[in-house]
Amino acid sequence: MKIFFSYCLFFCALLTFGQTKDNFVLIDAKMAKIPKSSTKNSKSIADYIAANFKSENEKLRASFFWVASNISYDVANMENIEFSDTSEQKIDKTLNTRKGVCIHYAELFNAIVSQLGFESVIIEGYTKQFGKVAALSHAWCAVKSEGKWWLFDPTWGAGSVNNGVFTKKLNNFYFKTPPKAMLETHMPFDYLWQSSTASQACMAALITPVCPTISPLAKFKQTKSTSPLFNSGTKASFNS
Repeated sequence: MKIFFSYCLFFCALLTFGQTKDNFVLIDAKMAKIPKSSTKNSKSIADYIAANFKSENEKLRASFFWVASNISYDVANMENIEFSDTSEQKIDKTLNTRKGVCIHYAELFNAIVSQLGFESVIIEGYTKQFGKVAALSHAWCAVKSEGKWWLFDPTWGAGSVNNGVFTKKLNNFYFKTPPKAMLETHMPFDYLWQSSTASQACMAALITPVCPTISPLAKFKQTKSTSPLFNSGTKASFNS
């Protein structure tokens, strides 16, 4: 009986995964057909998504897929960021060139989902890869959907850079990543996105990931709409 029950659970898990994957295929296929005229700015992309998808999950997937699939990592300019550029200027350049670094991916994704009505935040911090802290800072996003906060990294979701060459390959792990899983490789500069009671423990995540889920936004909402981040030339922006 126990063996039969375990088999049923395994089968149901496979069925659920298959349905989710199939749903992604349908959403991705529709987003791949978006007219070029609808990709000139973030609003036109958001309008297309709003007209073609109903659920929050579908809209988020469509946004993530388009950004991760259509923007290539700009290896040549990864250390030449114009910190004086506004969010709008970064987004315009990204859409015109179809290239960018992490902040451009994050700004574009954040703009699209916020125009779809989601509460969203751009988070900056550092990352750990292969046991080492990356030399460059990183940017990703947090979006509130159906009462929960989820993390998105359209940059890492777009592919990878090896030996100075960007290889495009969609990585779905960075779509709606649970905070605990993301904190194993992504550590925010802003302690409000770490843990309000264990910031030092979060710093230790560079060695062993021990952080709990991201903290509430109560304090964050009480601050200005933009706040400087530690050792960063850009600012965190909050949309609601």
